[in-house]
Amino acid sequence: MKRTARDKRERPHPPPVKRIELNEEHIGRRLITAGVLLVLGLGLLAYAVLQLLTPETGWTEIEAGASVGTSCGEDFTFFYYAPTSAERRAVSTQYTQLCRSAYQMFHSGEEFEETGNVRTINLHPNQTVKVEPGLYRALEVMERSGSRLLYLGPVYDRYDDLFFCVDDSQIVDFDPRLNEDIAQEYREIAAFARDPEAVRIELLGDNQVRLYVSTEYLAYAGREEIDDFIGFSWTANAFIADYLAQELTALGYTRGTLTSYDGFIRNLDGSGTEYSVQLYDCQKMAEAIVYGITGQQIHIEETESDADREAVESGEETTVGDNRRLKKVQLGAYYITSNAEAVLARAKAAGFDDAIIVNA
Repeated sequence: MKRTARDKRERPHPPPVKRIELNEEHIGRRLITAGVLLVLGLGLLAYAVLQLLTPETGWTEIEAGASVGTSCGEDFTFFYYAPTSAERRAVSTQYTQLCRSAYQMFHSGEEFEETGNVRTINLHPNQTVKVEPGLYRALEVMERSGSRLLYLGPVYDRYDDLFFCVDDSQIVDFDPRLNEDIAQEYREIAAFARDPEAVRIELLGDNQVRLYVSTEYLAYAGREEIDDFIGFSWTANAFIADYLAQELTALGYTRGTLTSYDGFIRNLDGSGTEYSVQLYDCQKMAEAIVYGITGQQIHIEETESDADREAVESGEETTVGDNRRLKKVQLGAYYITSNAEAVLARAKAAGFDDAIIVNA
């Protein structure tokens, strides 16, 4: 079939171009407006760049930098009050270095150059080795406590393997509840760990330690491929928090608070002052508690006398011996007395001995 072009009359035609005359009046005003907008835009851009490059002052979160390598910084949140940007930078630098040092000294799976750490001790049983002062202090605390948790290193290692399983079929190789052989291995390791004659840390002073391991335990470790006789495991962050706090305080940085992801907290000022913030609405929390106990939706009304209000504002005691306002919790409103008495009985059974029925 011969191809033919479509009829030109069927082709769409674009609309004709129209010339629009621009109003050339007030050109000066337009130029001034454009200039003002340009200056404003440049000013905002400069301000944004300045804010980006200027370190925060006051209360701010200090993060451990990555310039020194892997550290324990991700395990901690560090808030510090820095009155100047220079102090903030100094604290950040020191904190970064300390997090790296703490990571290295408590590491049980790797040795580091010029750092005597947990791995160093484990690889040299029955030999004297020198460790970092922070680690030595932690070992002193463990020994004074009389706890043998430190010597469950092989169990911690096996337990950690559970969290590297990618599917349930692998768990049976590590879970003592599912595998009797693993359970027996745990019992045997625990028996050695409980016995000071089988394994113990000897503190020799001047940051020198000796890990004593009996001949029997060494033979068992050889058969079971154990090379981690000690380990801090879940207690490590507690000792790291102490180490960081002590070192920062020694450097003169005392206006801060350290918190680990697993709940260990240190306040650097050493005053023992408790810092708290209300994380929930106490009225809504009370309503939820009562609802959970009785199944009743409640409404809390505030009651406060003029005398109590003045006492609260001045920080003095109220008529009930507390400097907080009174709350009245209503569990419900009932026409039939027996229904009200039933709810009262449930409230008292739940421990609310002061619950009463008020007739409207």
